[in-house]
Amino acid sequence: MARQEIYIASTDELAGKSIVTIGLALKAKEQGRKVGYFKPIGLGSAVSAEGEIIDQDVVTMKQILGLEHDVNILCPVILGREEFLEEYQRADISKCLREIVESHERHLEVS
Repeated sequence: MARQEIYIASTDELAGKSIVTIGLALKAKEQGRKVGYFKPIGLGSAVSAEGEIIDQDVVTMKQILGLEHDVNILCPVILGREEFLEEYQRADISKCLREIVESHERHLEVS
């Protein structure tokens, strides 16, 4: 079977994207399918053991789905929760896109 990717998005925060993603991923795993997870741009909502700002949703998905990838590959760009729009406007978009594409390619190599 060919690889299939599903992109789940919403214009609203706390709209239920993560719970829908978990449900779909667990159902796919139950059916014997290989499941991955990739979040191109995340919000800094937690701190790793190494003191790095990370997206808590990514950590949760990694644990629930038993993913091997490092959280930095699963979510290559992290923006601050409070200044998301301001940070996004100041960000080097070409650098962000390059990081996203490179991380997605690494993700596909192992998945």
